[in-house]
Amino acid sequence: MNKNARILTLEAGLYRQLGLWVLMMLVCWGARASHNLAGQITAVYLGNNRFEITLTTYTDPAPAGVDRCSANIEIWSVGPNPIRIDIIEDIPRSNGTIDTSPPPECPLTNPLTGVPIYGTVKKNIYVTEYTFTGPGKYQLRYYDVARRDDVINMTEPGKLAFYVETEIDFPNPILGTNNTPVLLNDPLDEACAGKLWTHNPGGFDPDGDSLVYHLRPSFQYVPTDGIDPQPTTGYVFPDDSSAFDNGPLTMDPHTGLMRWNVPMNFGTYNIAYTVEEYRNGRRLGYVVRDMAIFVKNCDNDPPVIESTNDTCVVAGQDVEVPFLAYDPNFNDSIYLELNNAGIGNNGPFSVPNSAFIEGVVVDVVNGNRPYVNLPQSSENNMTTIDTIKGVVSWSTICDNIRTQPYQIDFFAHDDNSYITTPGLVRLTANKVVTITVVPPPPLELTATKNFRQIGLNWLPTECDNALGYQVYRKLGNTPFMQDTVCCDMSPEDMGYTPLAFVEGWASTSYLDSLSDVSIFDQEVCYVVTAIYPDAFNPSIDARIESCATSQVCVEVFNDKLYLMNVSVLSTNPANGEMYVRWSQPDSIDAFFPRPLTYKIFRADEPDTPQTEIRSLNYADGITEITDTPLDTESKGYNYLVEVYDALGLLVNTSEGTNLGSSIFLETQGGNNAVSLSWKERVPWLNERYVIYRSIDGGPFDSIANVTGT
Repeated sequence: MNKNARILTLEAGLYRQLGLWVLMMLVCWGARASHNLAGQITAVYLGNNRFEITLTTYTDPAPAGVDRCSANIEIWSVGPNPIRIDIIEDIPRSNGTIDTSPPPECPLTNPLTGVPIYGTVKKNIYVTEYTFTGPGKYQLRYYDVARRDDVINMTEPGKLAFYVETEIDFPNPILGTNNTPVLLNDPLDEACAGKLWTHNPGGFDPDGDSLVYHLRPSFQYVPTDGIDPQPTTGYVFPDDSSAFDNGPLTMDPHTGLMRWNVPMNFGTYNIAYTVEEYRNGRRLGYVVRDMAIFVKNCDNDPPVIESTNDTCVVAGQDVEVPFLAYDPNFNDSIYLELNNAGIGNNGPFSVPNSAFIEGVVVDVVNGNRPYVNLPQSSENNMTTIDTIKGVVSWSTICDNIRTQPYQIDFFAHDDNSYITTPGLVRLTANKVVTITVVPPPPLELTATKNFRQIGLNWLPTECDNALGYQVYRKLGNTPFMQDTVCCDMSPEDMGYTPLAFVEGWASTSYLDSLSDVSIFDQEVCYVVTAIYPDAFNPSIDARIESCATSQVCVEVFNDKLYLMNVSVLSTNPANGEMYVRWSQPDSIDAFFPRPLTYKIFRADEPDTPQTEIRSLNYADGITEITDTPLDTESKGYNYLVEVYDALGLLVNTSEGTNLGSSIFLETQGGNNAVSLSWKERVPWLNERYVIYRSIDGGPFDSIANVTGT
């Protein structure tokens, strides 16, 4: 071999080594290349501590070697010291078609490829079942490297792990079993810079639990590198004024509706949010979802959806929700639907007595066309603003009563060719309307005075699944008005106190003895509500209260009893006499059963009288007594006069006018002077005191007048 041949052979070897090095670098980069955009984990309880667990991811597998044919999910126990208890490995992808490309990326054991939904972005679903060792609180974790590297609200996203988690709590003997919330709308959306952006996750809880939404940073988690779940490096929210010129981004905690008014900086953003579920005030778990928003420089306006505000309806009545959707751009069609996952999962459409929709697609050129149910599209009318309008009609029944409102999620978008034509930007609009089904109240409440009782009667509610009735009472007549059919103001807000619960739908009466309150000279008012179970949450603590009946009042009126005299008749250390006199009330309400009795009580001053010293028949008309023998020289006395009915219960005809004391004079000698002082507790006003003095047992002479206080 000559010299030149040897040089050519050496160069070829070097090129082969260089090519192999480049290939190895590409493969290594491909293994770390960016692809994760969004995702979440949900779970359905199958019984016997077993769950069906679903991981959904949204990835861009354009870089070679990053498509995930299978996935792993970690199982953690939740507590002060969380512990990883298991890893579910190699969960096969369950959606898409069989990979027939040569060579296939996925092995023959799990060849499904996922479903493209946005350019090169695919939706991947991984489903498995897992049996937990026992009831408790657990966390499901998924992570993968890495995120798509064009995300602009974190540092070097292509080197950061993607992470979502879900917490479940099961089963509870009081609260029952539980499934996680379901998020019906895909977590990918486009926005035009300078235009309002809205998005609705389409949250749905199969158990009827309350859902609470709040934003949170996107997280990373790499257990192999010792990185616990934590916000991604350099994460900032899209509306962080220190990083971007974007307007505020908000999320309604009750409906999940997000509004960004408005995005300004182009790019891909990642946000995350937690969807918590509550039952009877207790948090049962949550789902964390990560999503992507693509803000682009485009000349487009989002559609507009108009409808009523949130409303209430009494079970058994009909409700109608009108709506109107249009696109302000002449060249755009409009597509209107309820969530992205179908009508059966949406609010009043997920019950046996499903609501229905009807309306028209407005087309001034080709003529309007009617429709029944959504989705609907105006398609290609290029000469006018396309409009879809209609009404949601729902005939409610008693079984629809529940704590949570029914949520209608209107969803509209314009151009539908964004999948096949990536240059087009699809803009969306969302409108949430909630319908609360309020249980019917009892009817025709009446109140009747009996002996020592007020009898309440009412008609049962129109829904016979009521558990019973709550009786409320208030002393004094102040107007009670139900503010709206939604019953936002409870009787307690208007000063009523819960009095009794009457169990049973057919139990429609109650007797109030009023033995626990003073009802002198005032009206006693009542309202009654019906209490229902939550059909979607039948635990013993789940209760739904109806609006209240109209207020009814009963007046119990008595004339007052006035104590008129408490005087010392005779001063003596052992045989002193006191005189007590009072007025007889002109009338006492027939509410108090006869015969009536006066009871006179006494105590040494300054104590409150508690010792009964005399009992008199009220009907005899005697209104004075002489109390003896007493020590009237060294002490004074207090007296109380009360009226009792035939049941031995206090009538309370006086309240403050029936207690009084004698005047007990005390003296203290001084330098050619005597200091006089006295105490009294009387229900009347003493305008003037006359001071008398006797010298050496002689007659008493007036020596001074003192003004009363």
